[in-house]
Amino acid sequence: LSKVDVQTCLKETPLPARMVFRAPTPAAESVPSDSGPLVPESGDEAEEQGLGAKRARTQEPARSTQDGLAFLQRLSNFRIDLSKPLGVFFDKECRADKIGPGSQAAELGILPGAQVVRVGGRPLSKQLTERLVKRIRKAKQRGMTSLTLGLAMPRVRASCASRPFPFSTVLDVGRGVFIVKETDGSAADQIKAGMVLTSIGGIEVVGLTEADLSKVLQGTELPVEFGLQSLPCGNQADLAELELSGSEG
Repeated sequence: LSKVDVQTCLKETPLPARMVFRAPTPAAESVPSDSGPLVPESGDEAEEQGLGAKRARTQEPARSTQDGLAFLQRLSNFRIDLSKPLGVFFDKECRADKIGPGSQAAELGILPGAQVVRVGGRPLSKQLTERLVKRIRKAKQRGMTSLTLGLAMPRVRASCASRPFPFSTVLDVGRGVFIVKETDGSAADQIKAGMVLTSIGGIEVVGLTEADLSKVLQGTELPVEFGLQSLPCGNQADLAELELSGSEG
């Protein structure tokens, strides 16, 4: 057995264990000729280190994943204080058009373009703002002090006709998505740092390493349309809440 083998046996042998020890062979005695060549103990360790380095070199690089894009479908849930104005200007389809500076919505992190799809843990049918107003009014009438709104994060389509593109990305290995790292002034109105790059020319950004993405960006035909989406935020687990009523009103 090599030194590594002995160490493995000592770690894996069941307890209690019986061990037998013998005194070392005196230096004056000769080693039998049929015992084979002597190998220094460090030889096995060097071999193990070599194998470890080889495994490290052959390890697959991190890639973007389908699960990463699926994560973007989660709602962002925000518990709002009904005693304070929310500070959101909604369009007719419950999409946040403007967020008031210093408002409750701004403090919670609600983003422009986010759309309310659930109220109090229940779907908001047709995502109509007038129904959202009725739900909030009913909650106040029932004496509720807070309410959870479930919002779908905004999606953006941005077209670029020339290189270099007005943003850079980095792979978020934990989530399996490419995050916008920096943008220049020309893209500030659409593309924000922290957004996820979801598609290039209508093709999902899945299964790509950072090197792969760089090649795709260099080789894609112009003009090209990029799909981007904000990451879910807020409390994604806060879905259990009292229903307001059995009807939409």
